[in-house]
Amino acid sequence: MLLSKFVFRAINRCPIFNENPKDFDEVKLPTKKDVLHCCLEVQRLYFDGRKYETKTQTGIVREELIFLVVEPNSQYVGHVTQSSGSAYDETTVICEYITSQLKSGFDEVYVLGCDGTNTNTGWKGGILRKLEELTGKPM
Repeated sequence: MLLSKFVFRAINRCPIFNENPKDFDEVKLPTKKDVLHCCLEVQRLYFDGRKYETKTQTGIVREELIFLVVEPNSQYVGHVTQSSGSAYDETTVICEYITSQLKSGFDEVYVLGCDGTNTNTGWKGGILRKLEELTGKPM
């Protein structure tokens, strides 16, 4: 009987609809806190921005999102939006999100990475430079 259950699961393409609902009480999906706990162990956080254009009745709305990812395995932590595209606004939004989600803020993050755009890596006005000024430690 036990072997037939494994064979059924291997062949069945959609096992969710054919299982007993009592079995799903034991299964727990990872929550955002579990992913952030992984971040505490890994200590490597990367961010990247993407601009989206959404069509509305009155025109096109442009929105920039910053995605936060924990490495290795590229686990999604969350995303934030800022009011403008300046590096200062992006820095404050990222800093607020990390300090609100992690217990001790930037003390547990040792590596903070991004792509090589000027907004992120500028020596005077880049996000990494401004995060170094806010936290007081090199990133």
